[in-house]
Order: sequence, then C-alpha cells, then structure tokens
Amino acid sequence: MGGRGAFVNVNLKDFRFNNGSGANQQTFKTVGEIDGIQVIVQDKGFSVGAPEFSHTASRIYAIVQKGKLKHLVFYDENHKFVKSIDFGHKHGELKQHVHYDYMHRGKYGPPTEEDLKIIRKIERWYSTEWQ
Repeated sequence: MGGRGAFVNVNLKDFRFNNGSGANQQTFKTVGEIDGIQVIVQDKGFSVGAPEFSHTASRIYAIVQKGKLKHLVFYDENHKFVKSIDFGHKHGELKQHVHYDYMHRGKYGPPTEEDLKIIRKIERWYSTEWQ
C-alpha cells in the first residue's frame, strides 16, 4: 500500500507511514487541532494526496497546501479512508466536492450540511489563528 501516502499494512496493524521517496516524498507538519480535527500543512512539493489509512482511528485531517485548504479527509474506527472533501479544483460543476474512494474514481457529490459546518469551522480557525 505504498501509494498516496498509505500505511504499509493496516490489516496487520502495521501503521508505519510510507510517504514515498525522492521526488514523490510528502512531508507534513501539524499546525494545530480544532475539536479533534488535525490541521496539517504541506508547503513544498507536488500535489497533496490523502493517505488511504490514518494513524489514528476516527480521525479527520484538514490538509493545507500553499496557504489554502486543499482537502478534509475522514477516516473510520478501523483507520480506513471514508471520504475526502476537495477544494482545489472543480469536479463536474462542484467546486467543493466529496469523494467516497481514495482514488477518486467512484461516486462523488456536494458536501452535506454537517460537512459544511466542519468546513466553516476549519476556515474560520485557519484564517484567524494560524495566519
């Protein structure tokens, strides 16, 4: 499971982060947390890809790249990817859109009302606390 910053083998409880190497390496730094949502930043390198698995069960990550919210990524109690909300590009007519598989090949749609509450909370925090 080396692609997209995935863990080595979550089924065997091997949660070592394999974030690529050389030109494909992704490095992140945590800049804060709000209501259990970890805010992480990647300022250098190529486009950010959300990991397939999370170190922490039931985690939400807000991924910021170049000063802008790039993704909100949700994981379940088994550390597995549930969905990501993307902000950096349009999908169909949707600027903000939700993907339900980490490779972004399947179903997508608009954020739910609950998603929008989280988005507003992160945007408020990020614009006032960190910048």
